[in-house]
Amino acid sequence: MKKYRTLFKAYINDYKMVPQFSTIFIALAFLLVGVFCFYELTEELSDNKLELFDNFIIEHVVSWRTPLHTEWMKSVTLVGNLIGYVLIIPILTIFFIIRKNWRLSIEITLVLLLSSGLNVVLKNIIGRERPPEIGRLVEAQFYSFPSGHAMSAITFYGFIIYLSAILIKKAWLKTLIIVLCLVMTVLIGFSRIYLGVHFPSDILAGYLAGFAWLMFCVLVLNLITLSKLKLEETQHP
Repeated sequence: MKKYRTLFKAYINDYKMVPQFSTIFIALAFLLVGVFCFYELTEELSDNKLELFDNFIIEHVVSWRTPLHTEWMKSVTLVGNLIGYVLIIPILTIFFIIRKNWRLSIEITLVLLLSSGLNVVLKNIIGRERPPEIGRLVEAQFYSFPSGHAMSAITFYGFIIYLSAILIKKAWLKTLIIVLCLVMTVLIGFSRIYLGVHFPSDILAGYLAGFAWLMFCVLVLNLITLSKLKLEETQHP
């Protein structure tokens, strides 16, 4: 035990590793919070306690439907679909290559793909059916909880926010990217309720599950970075 305490102190005392340690502890804390909240929401679902919450929000959102709003929401939801990410990721890849950080494009693609896989697993486990077809404005298949669009959006755009926070120096540009990513995340989730293919609780669950997954990925990536820094220090003291 003494050996591990000594090793831990050695890591902490190295100022180069302080950012990684801070990020790891924060990500772990948020990961636990996200998992706990998702679990609690799922428990509420099994007790049918979310019906009033869902019906209240759906009633208000449906009242905003107009032909113009519907076309706009269809465009927004398309951005949060596979087609949207297929278009966005190559643009990000070019940017990362220019910045000589091509590995980041691989990381963000893996984070998104694994998030989609996790979403399928969770949907199969929980097995909640979608809202009635009579209220839908677009077609949607498979189970409803948690929302794949919401989960992918918070994972993808959340990872961009994380990268912007650590890589971009200009405050105005960093703020602009963060605001745009937050707006897109909210709009994508809202569009799924508006179009009638998800209950609001599906969207909330997607955000919670996606946030937990995002924090897990940030945790793992910083653990890998920490190991590399320590290895480099060992090889080049």
